[in-house]
Amino acid sequence: MNIFSVKAHCFIAVFSLVFSVRGIQGQVAPNEPGAKSETEKAVALTIKAGNELQQFRASSRTEADKYHLKRAVAYSDSAILLNTSSNGFIFLEKAEALIDMKDYDSAIQCMEQSRSRTVNEAEVVAREGFLYEKTGKSQLAQSKFKEALRLYDVQIKDKGETKYIIVNRAILFMFISQPAYAKKEYSRATRRYPHDAYVNAYSKIITDNFNKEAFLKSIFFEK
Repeated sequence: MNIFSVKAHCFIAVFSLVFSVRGIQGQVAPNEPGAKSETEKAVALTIKAGNELQQFRASSRTEADKYHLKRAVAYSDSAILLNTSSNGFIFLEKAEALIDMKDYDSAIQCMEQSRSRTVNEAEVVAREGFLYEKTGKSQLAQSKFKEALRLYDVQIKDKGETKYIIVNRAILFMFISQPAYAKKEYSRATRRYPHDAYVNAYSKIITDNFNKEAFLKSIFFEK
């Protein structure tokens, strides 16, 4: 899964975000006859949390609209109580709601809790780095970006690379001020996937005029 959405000109998350299980097939809502296991109920609650988050992001984001975020956190907390051991996406969905609530420290804690439970640790660590960068903690951000690159190296060695990994690495190189490496990675992606819509979407992003602020604004769905 890729936690960086092309539509939002970001890396994230699968997430459209970001960190989402709402694309999982065959799940049922809690309290329905088919929802027999705690895992199924947790997934259904996480989907509800994601829906509340999307409703907030599609709204005018007034104080009254923030009840969607409170509901997203409540659904996530209920899901966590049911299934804390296996599904990292539960913590990631909660983290996204906390980011929109500007509770950044709690969001980072949720991301850390997801790391051993999610399918792609590198993307979670990169997301942490972006959040640190957004909040002005550049030193912590740089550490996370470099850690994410190391984790991608491990992932490539173990499972091979994908177009998402190549593009994600290019973006990370831009954030650690290594544009030559970023362009090299992106050029490799375009040669390997010359007609791919995802890869081509970054042609105006990974350039000499790379705009970190605009990129961060897009990946955190700011208006």
